[in-house]
Amino acid sequence: MKKILLCAPVHEKEHIFVEYLKALRKLEVPNGYKLDKMFVLHNCEHLTSLLLQDEVAFINNNKSEYTKDEQTHHWKQSNFNDVVAMKNMLIRVALEQNYDYIFYVDSDLILHEKTLIDLLQADKDMISEIFWTKWLNDGKEQEMPNAWHYDHYSFIQEELDKLRNVKGYHRVGMTGACTLIKRKVLEAGVNWNMIPNLSITQWEDRAFCIKATVAGFEIWTSNNYPAIHLYRESEYEKYMEGGANNAQC
Repeated sequence: MKKILLCAPVHEKEHIFVEYLKALRKLEVPNGYKLDKMFVLHNCEHLTSLLLQDEVAFINNNKSEYTKDEQTHHWKQSNFNDVVAMKNMLIRVALEQNYDYIFYVDSDLILHEKTLIDLLQADKDMISEIFWTKWLNDGKEQEMPNAWHYDHYSFIQEELDKLRNVKGYHRVGMTGACTLIKRKVLEAGVNWNMIPNLSITQWEDRAFCIKATVAGFEIWTSNNYPAIHLYRESEYEKYMEGGANNAQC
């Protein structure tokens, strides 16, 4: 029996976390696999009341302010530091408790029920399920993916077109937020710490992907079952109006 630890640091509004949990509980788990769930609740201890008995919660009350609005999410260095510490703690748990995979899923994502089957079937060292987001709500920006090809957030246009239009598994340079990672990547020492002489690794997913690539691992994404990203309150409202009924189509 292979073990998967689905986990996330969580600092989330209750109504969004409710929908997130509903989707996670519908995930199909293939025969021969066991899925456990673990969350680090960051300044939102009240969310423990929403968890089932088999869903483990750690509490982190390290005080740091994190804000988001209809324009975007506003990150500060203290927020990155908190996320790195929580994600690294989850790596330690996964290794100590002999998990074969760690599956990070951000707490504002709604997963398709076949997501885990899809990612396991790919059999990659590190693979994400794609989702699409307007990072700035300015009326101009296109929806963009949680996977890119190089540097901070740069794309090869032909490959970006494939992410939009060609279903399947696509090799990318970096990814994050909804990522299944094999144990051997963690055993190689890959973690979320910033790389001091690379400014883009302030963003912890950049740091992780660079280290994974240098260690010889490939990074992929799947666009077979795109997740829904409730990045703004307006996107939650849209989801509840119609998307919640169609999310598994």
